[in-house]
Amino acid sequence: ARAVLRRVEEAVAKDKPLTLLKVADMARPLETEAKKGGGTAPFGKERCEQLLCHMITSGVLKEFVQHTAFSTNSYLRVGQSGKDVLEGRQKVLLEELVVKDGAAKAKA
Repeated sequence: ARAVLRRVEEAVAKDKPLTLLKVADMARPLETEAKKGGGTAPFGKERCEQLLCHMITSGVLKEFVQHTAFSTNSYLRVGQSGKDVLEGRQKVLLEELVVKDGAAKAKA
């Protein structure tokens, strides 16, 4: 999560904001790098998008909308809680949903 937040911060600082899908595409190789360093295992694009949506709803990331004469786009920025994650005062946790015998249960 920290690597994603750093990349979002860098993009905004360079005035090249990123959409949710761009960040999701970018985050998957970051997770692979984390695994090489003893971190978490890589996961698919859908799981990565779930993580990013969780980060948005929990205030770690925030969306901002930019309008032009031809389009309206939603981009990401680091939210207030994201600053706490970057500084190590907060963690980003995402429960895993397990479906067994037709019943869905959350797994920590």
